Amino acid sequence: MTETSGGHFSVLRPAGRLLISTRPYDELPRERPASTPPRVHRAADGTDRTVTFQLWHWHWHDDGERYDLEHA
Repeated sequence: MTETSGGHFSVLRPAGRLLISTRPYDELPRERPASTPPRVHRAADGTDRTVTFQLWHWHWHDDGERYDLEHA
């Protein structure tokens, strides 16, 4: 991971942070999920909660299958 992300670190501000996530990209086109699971986010003071998820709309392009997403 360090070797592949070296270029990313070169463009960060001093004390900047790099967030990297992975998804099971090989499984997604086979399973074609319609959404992500809901996630509950809480405000720092714990008073408010927000539930978020993504809706995925699958379609074909000349170079392969893609999805568009909506944040809800």
